Amino acid sequence: MRDDVAKQLERSNEAFRNIVWPRMRALSLVGGGRLISVESVTAEGMARDLDALAGVDFWIVYEGRGMRAVANRVQWPDPPRAWNTFTFRTSGKIESPMEWEKRVLAMMGDYQHPHLTIQAYLREADSSFMSAAVAKTTDVVSYVMREKDKLDSGICRRINPADGHLFLAVEWVALEAAGIEIQWESA
Repeated sequence: MRDDVAKQLERSNEAFRNIVWPRMRALSLVGGGRLISVESVTAEGMARDLDALAGVDFWIVYEGRGMRAVANRVQWPDPPRAWNTFTFRTSGKIESPMEWEKRVLAMMGDYQHPHLTIQAYLREADSSFMSAAVAKTTDVVSYVMREKDKLDSGICRRINPADGHLFLAVEWVALEAAGIEIQWESA
């Protein structure tokens, strides 16, 4: 992994653990539990596979009950703006499958995928919290697959001007309006 990518990943994981998770863990959709980073408990090759193939960044351990896999994305928009969307990378500079394709393939093939998706928006200057949301990954992906061609679906495609990557963005309010269980916090 390139040094700049590794630094960004560590920054994101640290912000998720220290800023986002304390706000998300009490939500009923999350249900508490103990957060564990995939990298901290998994051999390097397996951690890479969990990330690259399954999109799993963290585990939530519910003592005596079970575990859930979590995908997370922390973004620092500049200028600061809480977009209040779930985003999935659909194309970029590398040839391997992007997040969106991995989620769809995993769900269609009945393979491991994150049970929950958590997305957060922080301010670049000081990493202060703006907003974050959680939903079941299957609910978000199913909604996009069903509604992506409708103009009023709250789904759009965005290009990140910093790196040229293309993203699918799904508005949290659109998911809520469709009856999908989603919970979020705002500053």
